[in-house]
Amino acid sequence: MRLNGESIAIFTAMLFVCALPATAADSLGSGRSSQFQGELNVDSVVRKSGVVTVKSTVKNNDKSTESVTTCEHSYLLDPEKGIKYESLKDEKGTTIGSSGVYVPEENSRPIWCKFPAPPNEVKVIGYVHTGFEAIEDLPITDK
Repeated sequence: MRLNGESIAIFTAMLFVCALPATAADSLGSGRSSQFQGELNVDSVVRKSGVVTVKSTVKNNDKSTESVTTCEHSYLLDPEKGIKYESLKDEKGTTIGSSGVYVPEENSRPIWCKFPAPPNEVKVIGYVHTGFEAIEDLPITDK
C-alpha cells in the first residue's frame, strides 16, 4: 500500500490524539491543587481481589513551577459509613503506588495508588490525594 502526504498527515494526527492524556471532561472527578496551579483528574477506580486501584492524571498548569506528587497519606473515604481506607503499604512500610512523580511546568503525568477495598456493597467512594481537594462520588468498577 502506498501512502500519500494526506494519508500520512491523517495517520499522524490519529496517533497524536490517541496519545493525549484524559482531560477533566473525560475524568470521573477532579480536584484542584492546594500547592501549585494544577489539578488531579481521576481516570478510574477499580476494585479487584480485595484491592482498589485509583488511576489519575496530575496536570500542572503552572508556567514556572514544577511539581512532585506521591500517594503517601492519600486515602479513600466511604461517605455513608465515614470509614477511611489508607493507601496500602508493603512489608517495609512503603506506599504501594506512584511516588515522587515529577510533573514539569505545563505538563501532565499519570499516577496510581492502591487501597484496601471497601465491602462490595459500597459502589461510590471519595478520594483524598495529598495536596489536592477531596474528590467525592467516584463510582467503583468491579472486575
